[in-house]
Amino acid sequence: MAIVQNFYGSIGTSVAIENLHGDLRIGTRAILTKQSTAEDVDRQLSDIRSAVTVLPNIENATRDKVIADIDAAKHEAASEKPRGTEIQINLNNAAATLQSVTTTASNAFSLAKVLLEIGKWAAAFFS
Repeated sequence: MAIVQNFYGSIGTSVAIENLHGDLRIGTRAILTKQSTAEDVDRQLSDIRSAVTVLPNIENATRDKVIADIDAAKHEAASEKPRGTEIQINLNNAAATLQSVTTTASNAFSLAKVLLEIGKWAAAFFS
């Protein structure tokens, strides 16, 4: 949980995660912008992947599925011509898995919200 706190601050369920005019923001912090690259997406997903590995109270099989979906999104982002919709599908799957096993107050649920928004951002900018 410390990684989540350090990387995103305390997301919680009341902090806005929004995509405004091409800038993906968590509260007041822009994590991806119109000028972001595939490397920036990879860096964000790597940090989230690290946070998922230390989430408490999640079965290993569930954690492995989430990590596999994040890795698939990272692989697509690193490709010569990233397909944003493919990145979004993988991140939506990872988010759905996290949401299915957590409560809305948990760090896992907050990470799921971030994954969904990164997927939306990727679909808009890698088309």
